[in-house]
Amino acid sequence: MARAREFFVNREMSWLDFNQRVLSLAGDTSLPLLERIKFLAIFHSNLDEFFMVRVANLLRRMELGFTREEFGEMTNQELLAAITQRVRAMGEEVEKIFLGSILPELKVNGIEILFFDEVDSSTEVELDQFFDQRIFPILTPLVVDPSHPFPHISGLSLNFGIFVRDPNSDRQFIRLKIPQNVDRFIPIKGSQERSFVRVEELIAKNLAKLFPGAKVEEFFLFRVTRNQDLEIDEDEESEDLLALMQEELEKRRFGDVVRLEVERVSDEKVLQKLMDEFEIDRLQIYKTSAHLDLSSLFALYDLDFPQLKFEPFQPVTHPRLNDLDDEDADSFFTNIQRGEILLHHPYHSFSNSVARFVALAAKDPKVLAIKQTLYRTSGDSPIMHSLIEAAR
Repeated sequence: MARAREFFVNREMSWLDFNQRVLSLAGDTSLPLLERIKFLAIFHSNLDEFFMVRVANLLRRMELGFTREEFGEMTNQELLAAITQRVRAMGEEVEKIFLGSILPELKVNGIEILFFDEVDSSTEVELDQFFDQRIFPILTPLVVDPSHPFPHISGLSLNFGIFVRDPNSDRQFIRLKIPQNVDRFIPIKGSQERSFVRVEELIAKNLAKLFPGAKVEEFFLFRVTRNQDLEIDEDEESEDLLALMQEELEKRRFGDVVRLEVERVSDEKVLQKLMDEFEIDRLQIYKTSAHLDLSSLFALYDLDFPQLKFEPFQPVTHPRLNDLDDEDADSFFTNIQRGEILLHHPYHSFSNSVARFVALAAKDPKVLAIKQTLYRTSGDSPIMHSLIEAAR
């Protein structure tokens, strides 16, 4: 068995190797600038999923008393330490790419993410008015004291940790969640959506308005990642799979914290307080000087700068699927019966092949069942719409 380990690669470290390649594309200056931004957003979105599922599963195995995988060279504790070391090194690389390369190049191309002290006085007034009208009414500071326990922190939400001092009371810790129904990057009027201020910058500048009569002594940003791994016992019989899935999905909101990301935190007492509240250890804390949640950079990729993106690629329809009636399921299925059709995505059109196949099957009264494995999908996926139609 020990000899067999030579032929296995740890899947978690292998996955991090894969995401390292995504990050290297963000740092590749030969690529168009907005494509690099997109790769940086993909890298962070991937990393969120890695912690929500892979690391969460590792921590659960450790909690259950498993010391190592069957073919693992490292113990689970050593693997967690190796993951932490690797991800922290990636974080340092992200800071160099984002702060040292991408932000300056954005500015050269007329796109700016500004700090509040970089805007002129008239823009500052407009942003303050935006805060007063659109953001202030939906902010809910929650104090933490002996009569108010630490509030639930939803996974992947951005939060302020704020220390305020009232003349008539001791120093208090307050949690402020950044609303998710406000754009992360707020466009500055008159810039044709070329200059932006981060919503957390705007809130930070106006924190004093939330605590009249008190002094804001310190604040920082933090973000938690929770266990989102579904724990469904395949051997357990369930009369209602849908109800079981709904129950598991509801539980995910309250999954254990598997990662804590912090920005602007240097006080070890603050970190220890957060570690105690979230029941985590130091290996699960990740500090950054770059912005938290860079997956939000997808919003910048959507800007209308075609010269900063790859030329649009148009996939082709497979020759065997050309000239078929989109509404004629018989001709489509008959064509498939004549022989296998080998598709190469993304070069062959997915919508004119696989999505079309499912859509026609969903409407064909002769189809008894549709069985497939979906690795992942989006809310507006045509596949999902077809399956909903089939269920009806």
